[in-house]
Amino acid sequence: MTPATPKSHVLLARQAPVAVIFYRKSRLTTYCLHLDYERRKNGCRDRLSKGSRFYGRLFPERSDLSPDGSLMIYFAMRGKRTAGKSDPSTWTALCSPPWLKAHLFFPNGSTWGGGGVFLRDRRLVVFDTPPKDAGPEYDVFRHYEILRDIKSLPAGERAILEARFRSPAVATFPQPSGGRAKPVLVRTARTHRLGSYEQFDYVLKDAAGYDIDGAEEIVLANWAGWDIFGRLLVAAGRHLNIYEVKPGRPLPEPAKSLDLEAVL
Repeated sequence: MTPATPKSHVLLARQAPVAVIFYRKSRLTTYCLHLDYERRKNGCRDRLSKGSRFYGRLFPERSDLSPDGSLMIYFAMRGKRTAGKSDPSTWTALCSPPWLKAHLFFPNGSTWGGGGVFLRDRRLVVFDTPPKDAGPEYDVFRHYEILRDIKSLPAGERAILEARFRSPAVATFPQPSGGRAKPVLVRTARTHRLGSYEQFDYVLKDAAGYDIDGAEEIVLANWAGWDIFGRLLVAAGRHLNIYEVKPGRPLPEPAKSLDLEAVL
């Protein structure tokens, strides 16, 4: 049997130099890694550290990282070593990444629903029901209000949730820093498949809409996105490549290439 090709997906904190990487090394073995890219005098720290090893499946499109990177909501399915079959038990959990041990546990039992999204103003939407013996921490945890009724949310926030779970066919993401002629990352949705690490195709364009020279390899990425400092992060297999993209110039060689296997 041919070994599975490693795949990776990155969750970026919106307000802190923190990222969490799901590194799916094989079909049912995923590592949760932590990236600290705090800015220093000579650049960013870019330090990887290993967290939990998970046997089963983690669903990246139903997982999210808090704005400060201190909490993560994730949706998972347990794996079971019996006759090549999987135990269908699924759940949503809130944890302190890169450790997957649950602070709050929401049983599911199927692949319907599940997961959650962090909103502004320290609010978290969870798409699962708490256990029967749930205490007050399932309403407020570490100053995060936990919401389950999305009908009462403002229209703008409901739209954010819908975009997370039903991605538009084409989405554009300008570089968050740099000059006026910022490069733009264009993300094209593929046919949806639950739990896929290859949900999108990526193209890097200049401000005028033309493809940037040298950016062909990011088309093959499992994931690509901008960090809070405007660097382009590209995850493909066992590597996370970091690019310093300059407006009006071809894509250079990666400024850094982090080997995810090196921290396991």
